[in-house]
Amino acid sequence: RQQLLGLSFQGFVSYNRNTDEVTLNQRLTDYIKSGMGLQDYDVIRFSTQTEDHEDDATLRMGSYNLDINGVKHIAVSDSQNVVIFPKHKKITLKRNRDFQFDGKIMAGLLDMYGSDFYFSYENFKIDLDLIDSVQINIVNDTLSRFGKRYTNRLGSVLEKISGDLLIDDPNNKSGLKKFNEYPIFNSSD
Repeated sequence: RQQLLGLSFQGFVSYNRNTDEVTLNQRLTDYIKSGMGLQDYDVIRFSTQTEDHEDDATLRMGSYNLDINGVKHIAVSDSQNVVIFPKHKKITLKRNRDFQFDGKIMAGLLDMYGSDFYFSYENFKIDLDLIDSVQINIVNDTLSRFGKRYTNRLGSVLEKISGDLLIDDPNNKSGLKKFNEYPIFNSSD
């Protein structure tokens, strides 16, 4: 019974304590298929840590947008090494898991800073309307004690550009398949 309660709190089953009846939820099937590599999944999670008198989130009734505070970072793709650091730890969550933010994006060997960025979950890309600067890193031959290569920043910085960042193939949000060409940064202006 304790295990069933735990599974029910996680959303895998519905458990009726009075009748001991258990109903399997779709989340359980999705979880098993994802673990077997038969279904795509994502690693996106919004964790908040706010100050004493700050709300974790505010729902705007007119647009149904959710303003979330206290978000230090969002790991969008661990396989492609794409992490978002929202400015002032704030994002606006929109319909279908899309969200808007200002701040920093670490994507592979690129560090991008700017505002008015828009993450599209379905397309698994970020529209970058106002990039203040892009810092490019290069891999050097020195290895860390864990066998990873160190990177150095190039001296030059790209400034005041726009474009988009394709994080991974939209059907590979989990990163189960290896697409070495991602992430892809396209500059349009």
